Amino acid sequence: MPAEISEMPAVVSTNYGNGNGNNAEKDDFTERIFREAHETVENEPELCSLLKHTVLAPWVQTFEDAVAATVCYRMLLKEPTPTMDGVFCPHALKGIFQKAFRDDQNLEMGQYSIKEAVRKDAQAVIDRDPACETLLEVVLFYKGFSALVVHRVAHQKWVAASKVKRSMTALFLQSQASAIFGLDIHPGACIGAGILLDHGTGIVIGETCHLGDGCTLLHGVTLGGNGKETGDRHPKVGRNVLIGAGASVLGNIQIGDRVKIGAGSIVLRPLPAGATAVGAPAKIIGKTLESNPADTMDESLKNVGHFHQSPSTITLSTVATSTTKSMTSSSNSNSSIAETVDETVAESSSESDDNDDSCVCPYRDYAKFAMKIAKKLPAGTYGITFCQFAKLLESSKCIKHEIVAAFFALDQRSVGYLKKTDMTPDLVTKALMESTALDSQQIAKFLQTVH
Repeated sequence: MPAEISEMPAVVSTNYGNGNGNNAEKDDFTERIFREAHETVENEPELCSLLKHTVLAPWVQTFEDAVAATVCYRMLLKEPTPTMDGVFCPHALKGIFQKAFRDDQNLEMGQYSIKEAVRKDAQAVIDRDPACETLLEVVLFYKGFSALVVHRVAHQKWVAASKVKRSMTALFLQSQASAIFGLDIHPGACIGAGILLDHGTGIVIGETCHLGDGCTLLHGVTLGGNGKETGDRHPKVGRNVLIGAGASVLGNIQIGDRVKIGAGSIVLRPLPAGATAVGAPAKIIGKTLESNPADTMDESLKNVGHFHQSPSTITLSTVATSTTKSMTSSSNSNSSIAETVDETVAESSSESDDNDDSCVCPYRDYAKFAMKIAKKLPAGTYGITFCQFAKLLESSKCIKHEIVAAFFALDQRSVGYLKKTDMTPDLVTKALMESTALDSQQIAKFLQTVH
């Protein structure tokens, strides 16, 4: 037995792959995966059989070939043998993957070919997973990566099919990937590039879901519908979003860029760009501090700008007692406005109105914080309070959720009020466009009122 093992590297070095990659266009991914594969054969000859059927198969010449060979091999492992005809012809399956990798016309999210997207996915695993050291292990063993490759191929079949007929091949690929890799991604879902499905187990992504570039999803994440609705019914997730283990995002709701969602959270309402939310139902606890939270992988939510009173507002009681009578009058006026807004924006969760969703509103804690600051802050002393902001939008007929969302977007320092530097025309326009249903004319009118 020892003699037999000692001979295997020599056999491998002379017979595998006709010099894999020698005739291919040289690139870093292709050179790296073949180098790592041959090093593995030399160091761990017991993996020769696996590599012979995957990365070092005779027909494999490029990184994309290596990915296709590996995923197809794993997809048919539950057949009698990977080389015998079963419920799906191995040669036909290989052909489907090769054709998809050659297609530069059908772009992922309108931007990337499957070839480009898969390379970005592999790089995302290497960059973000501290347990990953080689490109080879990503291709051979990472089920989140493999399931995503299968999805990209299935999605191409899905969108190419007639609107009248569903692609049964796409559904077969989905079913096999779910059974083998433990992730359920509908072939209709649109997924960007540079995605990390960490661990992968239990991830569910629905038919009409959109997942932007650069996102990271931990195990057990669900991007699902909210019942028996048909049509467009799944979340629309922006770029560079981090979704923690076991979190659920339900319904056709928008999740902005750079959002962080804590483990185990249940998100039922939209979240604005740059927000950090946690809980069941999820509530916003502050601003995301990183430019790319999906890359930094702050699963413990340490890099969060929590709501806080600034040094100036901490000493408000001292300031208020030293102000003039007119300033005190203004402060009282501000408090009365706050009480009015309190009734319309932060309704009591004890109300029996079936349409009242204040208990699941992600801004519920921030609204209370901003109104607390508004009641303390002497009017005009430090900037625009939430109550004043709501009053300015009164004539535009913005709904309560939109008002809080716009104010939160402008409150970059998370202090509960806005300075003039927070209210530049560009910042206000962006906040109102993203957070409200106001058109350009209404926004221009609001800007005239403010400035």
